[in-house]
Amino acid sequence: MSERALVEAESRFDAENRTETAFLDFQKAVHDARPDLTFTFDRGPSFQAKWTFPGARFGGSAMWLSGTRDLGWGMAQVDIDAWRTYEASCGREPRWT
Repeated sequence: MSERALVEAESRFDAENRTETAFLDFQKAVHDARPDLTFTFDRGPSFQAKWTFPGARFGGSAMWLSGTRDLGWGMAQVDIDAWRTYEASCGREPRWT
């Protein structure tokens, strides 16, 4: 293998490891923020975590805000009442983060 090919291979390997590390960091951040929920994770072009709850039509999602490692949380407007009901059934006020 030429020196150039070796450098390119090492660069690809480093990039893949950074992506894997970032994805694991994302999963940990989501679980740490809401340990009471069960998530499914998608790498996609940007990392995304999805969850559902009783009465939800679409559920919710979380992702890193663009250019940061701050989590952004969202859900469809039609699911907000079901979210409030779910959170109340757990004995708490609705948490949005």
